[in-house]
Amino acid sequence: MAPSRSQALERENAALRDQVRRLEGTIATLEGTIETLRSTLAAHTKAFEEQKLALDRTLASFEQLKSRLFRKKSEKLPPPEESGGGPPAPGPTREETLKKRRARAASRAGLAIERTAVAVPPAKRVCPHCVDVELRRVGAGRTVTLVDYEPGRFVQREYELETLACSRCDHIVSAEAPTRPVEGGRYGPRFIAHVVVQKLLYATPHHRLEKMFADQGVPMSRSTMTDLLHRAAELLEPLFTRLLVLIATAEVVQADETSIRVQHRGKLAFMWTFLSEDMVAYRFSPDRSGETPLAVLGDSLGALVVDGYSGYNRVLQPRTRRRVGCWAHVRRKFFELRESIPEATELLELIAELYRIERGVRESGLAGGPAHLEARVGRSGPVLTRIFTWLEHHRPLHPPRSAFGMAISYTLKSREALTAFLASPALPLDNNRSESALRWVALGRKNYLFVGNDEAGARIAGLLSLLATCVKNGVNPLDYLADVLLRVHQRGVTLDDLLPHRWKPPPPTEDPAAA
Repeated sequence: MAPSRSQALERENAALRDQVRRLEGTIATLEGTIETLRSTLAAHTKAFEEQKLALDRTLASFEQLKSRLFRKKSEKLPPPEESGGGPPAPGPTREETLKKRRARAASRAGLAIERTAVAVPPAKRVCPHCVDVELRRVGAGRTVTLVDYEPGRFVQREYELETLACSRCDHIVSAEAPTRPVEGGRYGPRFIAHVVVQKLLYATPHHRLEKMFADQGVPMSRSTMTDLLHRAAELLEPLFTRLLVLIATAEVVQADETSIRVQHRGKLAFMWTFLSEDMVAYRFSPDRSGETPLAVLGDSLGALVVDGYSGYNRVLQPRTRRRVGCWAHVRRKFFELRESIPEATELLELIAELYRIERGVRESGLAGGPAHLEARVGRSGPVLTRIFTWLEHHRPLHPPRSAFGMAISYTLKSREALTAFLASPALPLDNNRSESALRWVALGRKNYLFVGNDEAGARIAGLLSLLATCVKNGVNPLDYLADVLLRVHQRGVTLDDLLPHRWKPPPPTEDPAAA
């Protein structure tokens, strides 16, 4: 009996339902596979981005290390003819060349002059063309100048103290011995000053000084030199303490810090520098916390020129000091990336324009006046707008955690501090003076490697404060130390008059070292 039409349709519907169920299962399986692939793709994409970011940081670090090892330390950009455009950089003018020559001649003017008459040999004093005719003197003759060197020398001074006695009674009087920096010591003030200057200003370690002194006939142990340095620091402590006090009263202060190793702890400590217009001071600290800026500056008023380190935040309050940023620090971040990211050169040129404006004001003799402020507002202001517009444009184009992205973020975050110099011509464009002041610390860290302990670090910081302030004000450090070592504790002497930027050398007849 043949199946009915309804039964056939029923079987077809059942088959279709089975097929739909199989397709739904297949679709569910495919959807699961797609979701798995999406998760895998997301994980791989994230890993790729992290690897790309790590590679970017590695390349940036590699470029920095390669630059430090094989390239010039200067951060100057190549002149226009080397960078592919613009006219050649002009050479020095005739006036500039003459100015350099006059400066060199003036620096040699203080040299001792020894004149030696050089006679014509007897064989040449008779004319070879005329028989028995002796040549006569013509004019004053020609002068030839040579700058030569004679090794320095140590002097052993012996003072014969006269003693007088009364012929009728037993009254006896004796001449007073010359003043000494160290009571009962055998070393004079210029000798102690020489040790301090050689150790700290020229970063000569004690073992080299020991050999140098022995070669000049003065055998001396390293421990003796250390004792002399510490004794000098004890005597002069009131002076470098006063320096820090005066710097805290300055309207504009620049600050920076660098590390130095301490031998007895085997750890890094930090040497901080604080500068005013005419003073330089250092402060030793066993750590990098904000306690040091707080101890030095406290609640003083004014501006503080620093980088973005948060350790200075404790003295940067609305009612005390305001932060002024450093454009050299910003420039360095992009300068180190210019080869891996060529567009960084565009920003470097904009920053260079800020420095060209400042240089033009200085060369015009208008620095610090109303015209300087007008140039900053009218010319530097638009350049700053272009700089921050450029940064905002490039920020989305680079991962925020990449080296270039972090440099952009740092600059944008510091916008208020970096534009603060527009408010006053007294504010510097960068903090290069502080970095330069720390070079003596860096040179010492390279040569004598470490300080013995925290007390030695504090004393080195104090002595270096006096030496650096001498250099800043054009004072001879050796003459200065030799004088103040004897006068710092004399009655009637004002400490401020003995500070390097106010010190006046005594008349030659009153020089204690020559007494």
